[in-house]
Amino acid sequence: HHLVSGFSHRFFEEDARRAKEAVEDATGERVYGFRAPCWSMPEEQWPYKALGEAGFQYSSSRLSIPGLGMGYSGPRMVEGIVELPVLRYPSPLFPVPCVGTIALRLLPAFLLRRAKRKALEEHRPAIYWFHPWELLVGAPHLSGGPLFKFVRYAALHRLPERLSHPVPPGDRRLFPLAAFYSAGGRVRPLYT
Repeated sequence: HHLVSGFSHRFFEEDARRAKEAVEDATGERVYGFRAPCWSMPEEQWPYKALGEAGFQYSSSRLSIPGLGMGYSGPRMVEGIVELPVLRYPSPLFPVPCVGTIALRLLPAFLLRRAKRKALEEHRPAIYWFHPWELLVGAPHLSGGPLFKFVRYAALHRLPERLSHPVPPGDRRLFPLAAFYSAGGRVRPLYT
């Protein structure tokens, strides 16, 4: 992964457009959203302008932690792009992202449910994320130091089961963000 903050406007816009087209060509589906590697969207607004020029409608590239990303817990419009920060545990003392990679695999289920409930009470979306490779049984492991290995692989086998905690059986409000955008902003759940 290359950090967005290290790119020029022109290079980033061209790179984002090429990546979007490659995914669309491979899947036959329109790509609406973007997520910056390592939460690397800089404070400047030019990356959002570049995303708009490349045809994206939303980004989920900011942590909602003060001092990391924008610190906002709700959606923001930046240069015509909706920035949807990921869900965080709502503690003012120690706010942590609670829905991706290691947090989704290791945090207690009650914290995941509490974060979702608080977001929905405040009329904010509960944005969850994980990497597709995290669901591939037997996927090759990359080499790295102890911290890298812990963050990347700790409790990896638990992820499929853990996905039921934020969205329990009977809760049919789960939908991909692309469905929201393809429906013109109207939510179309995956399940009815």
